[in-house]
Formats: sequence, C-alpha cells, structure tokens
Amino acid sequence: MQNGKILYTICENTCIIKMVGKIIYKISPGFNRFLQKIDSTVNIFIVDLIEAEYLDSTNLGLLAKLLSISNLRSGVPPILISPHNNINEIFKNVGFFKLFTIVDSWKNSYSNFMELPQSTYTKANLCEVMLQAHQDLSQLNEENKVQFENVITFLNKEVMNT
Repeated sequence: MQNGKILYTICENTCIIKMVGKIIYKISPGFNRFLQKIDSTVNIFIVDLIEAEYLDSTNLGLLAKLLSISNLRSGVPPILISPHNNINEIFKNVGFFKLFTIVDSWKNSYSNFMELPQSTYTKANLCEVMLQAHQDLSQLNEENKVQFENVITFLNKEVMNT
C-alpha cells in the first residue's frame, strides 16, 4: 500500500481534502491541527477518497470532527467521494451513510493542492488526538459507543500514563 498523505485546497468558502494511500493514525496529528486552524469562512467540505486505499478508525474520528465543524458552520454535511467498496463498507459500519453525503464520483476538478505537513508529535500528543477522534466517532451512534468503548478505555489509560 502507498504511504498515506492528505492534500487540500481552498476555493472561496469550500475546502477540498484529498486523501491518498493508506490513511493511518500516524498522520492524524497533522490532520487534526489542520481541522483546528481552518479559516472560519470555510463552510463547505468535500473529501476526495478516490486515491485512498484505507482509513483507520482515528481518521474516521477526524472525519466525524469535520462533520461537527461543517454542521456548526453551514448545516451542510461534508461530501465524501468514495468509489471503493472496502471504504464504503467501513462508512456503512460506523453510520456515515446517515450523516454524510457519500457519492462514488465527482465531476468538478480542483487543482493547486497543497500537502498537509507531516507533523512531529510526541506519544502523549498522538494518544490525545487518537482518544479525541475515537470519542468523536463513538458519539455518532450507539453502535459506535459499544464498538469503540475498549479503545477509548485503553487510550484514556495511555493519556494518563504519558
């Protein structure tokens, strides 16, 4: 699998996030920092997963955070572009089809993407990001609360020990 990276471009009030390769927890601190600092005038979000191979639960949690940001700013759910059955199955299992607009293709083409910097992080920082992401994911529905309860308990202990 290709190493993961996240690209983005902003056009007026719209942010297009492009995920490429294997999107795993190691890149989540940079993605989290981006979501925290994104300009408040941006209120429409599109996530292009056409070149993504896999998303782990931490990054699913960060997509849940993106959903919260989008709901607060515009009330319009982010659009997830995903033609991949394996990723769509994950989305189905965590309830994303009920909360996001998910399509398998997109006709608009955007350019001038910039790569999110790979941020350096401490174990404590990474654990905090992972914990918050899983908490956000678990708050989406009752099934996720049950599914991620043990992960959240483990990460809580890790955060307290770092």
